[in-house]
Amino acid sequence: MPASASPTPHLRPLGEGGDRERLRALCPRLSPRSRHLRFQGAVNELSDSLLEQLLDLDHRQREALVAMADDQILGVARYAADDDPRRAEVAVVVADEWQRRGIAAQLVTRLADTAVEHGIRTFTASVLRDNDEARRLIGAVAPRHHLANAADGLRFSWNIASGLQRAGAPRVDLRTPR
Repeated sequence: MPASASPTPHLRPLGEGGDRERLRALCPRLSPRSRHLRFQGAVNELSDSLLEQLLDLDHRQREALVAMADDQILGVARYAADDDPRRAEVAVVVADEWQRRGIAAQLVTRLADTAVEHGIRTFTASVLRDNDEARRLIGAVAPRHHLANAADGLRFSWNIASGLQRAGAPRVDLRTPR
């Protein structure tokens, strides 16, 4: 079924029954480029050990949200606090057929709200230099970000405690079903 004919996506935390297989099923729906940009290397499928790592959530210092429709994961945004519990690395992936619809911006915005509730004040993101999509997303949700060169790409950081840009971010109706 084309994405335009699918029901309205909704957001929820990752970790419900069946999410392991839903997450595993997302990977083949990503183009090779999307897999390369998200995992910063060649990943064709999610191994059991990588799935364990992705599902290792405490919903405070390690959290992940998914966009769902038709019992499929359309996108995932996650954070994991680092040595400083006020700072967390964030990562996002959205299935190719759902990209450029505002889902990533909604996921990051909602994830930031959750992070702030748990004392996290700063998001960081490691991005490959040719990941124009991630650069645009960060520019849209965090126009006052800091950017630094890193050996393996670019390193972004931004304050989430003062709130993310919401007016300029693309919007999509992501109502939680009743």
